[in-house]
Amino acid sequence: MSSRSAAVTKVDAGLDAGLDADTVHESAEMGRIFEQAVGDAREENRRLGIPNVQMDNEGRLTEELRDGTVRLIQPK
Repeated sequence: MSSRSAAVTKVDAGLDAGLDADTVHESAEMGRIFEQAVGDAREENRRLGIPNVQMDNEGRLTEELRDGTVRLIQPK
């Protein structure tokens, strides 16, 4: 997760929406685990020389090469 305060804000928002506290906390934990797994996979891909494919902020498909270079794969 990007920051602890962002996680707390999401939990608070869930509680304010009337969701069960256990559900909100379990969801936050699952999100943390997911983000850690994605980060680990991206790092392993870099180590193995496999490009990491993602969408950029403008909705275009890009790939990140082993050296950190990001290039456009497909225009929007």
